[in-house]
Amino acid sequence: MRHSISLALVGLTVVLSSCGGRTVVVENGSSGGSGYVASGGGAVGGSCRASLVVAQLDVQPGCTVDTRISGASGVLTHACGPGPAEARFGDSVFTGEVDAAGRAHLVIRTEFPFSDGCRWETKQEIEGNVQGGVWQYAYREQPLPGQSGCANACLATASIQMQ
Repeated sequence: MRHSISLALVGLTVVLSSCGGRTVVVENGSSGGSGYVASGGGAVGGSCRASLVVAQLDVQPGCTVDTRISGASGVLTHACGPGPAEARFGDSVFTGEVDAAGRAHLVIRTEFPFSDGCRWETKQEIEGNVQGGVWQYAYREQPLPGQSGCANACLATASIQMQ
């Protein structure tokens, strides 16, 4: 979908609480670094939480996208071990699983009408390790089947820091 847009999301204060027996408080984008405080809790089978902060969203030039990670940090909630997981960015919820190696794969699908007269669908994916570090976001869109004369599809990517 061709339109001019430029987006960048920058540092936010984030907190990771009681997962895997630790609490981590991080101030992203500050010169003071991050702090680490050990605490109890986070047993296997319990619920773990972390913040997901989008560093920058890269969108193809001339595109408008229906991304669900823009404008807000997200909250990741997952089993403290393999099992179900979700990431909430505002009202949008990505759902998926964490595997035995700690890799999470979360997806959200959306549909929307566009000014080309076509109805479009998106598949947005977030992947990363629940132990921390940089996660990847991928946005793909396409017109729903059976339509013609639709605009060109767009892609977007982002790096997301789990903190």
